[in-house]
Amino acid sequence: MKIKFIDLSHVHNEEHHQFLSNYYDLLGTHTSVVSIIGPLMPEFAELLAKEKQLVDVVVKSGYTERIALADKRRDRAIRGLHATVKSFLNHFDPATVDAAKLIEIRIQAFRKEINKKTYEAEETAITIFVD
Repeated sequence: MKIKFIDLSHVHNEEHHQFLSNYYDLLGTHTSVVSIIGPLMPEFAELLAKEKQLVDVVVKSGYTERIALADKRRDRAIRGLHATVKSFLNHFDPATVDAAKLIEIRIQAFRKEINKKTYEAEETAITIFVD
């Protein structure tokens, strides 16, 4: 197996732990690798266990559910804004269509910036977009 590319903006908390757990399992299946890094495997396993404990604390935080709900609401608002702008592309008034085109270009430019970021980075990107 060969990893060609990993976008680290997609690898947070549970995803990070899952990736490293899968990597650990994969290392164990290749005897040539185990013969080289075998002495480090117990330490790797110990660090994975510690990370799992920390991830569990974050997942079970009293704020996690509220943040996830706020994140979904914000994402819905962005999708609603985009749908509204797309509908204005068909408006009878040419000035309204021109304005919608400008906003559509801006939304497309920021879409990747907003959709695939951590909560805090998304907030920053949205603030820059709105400004």
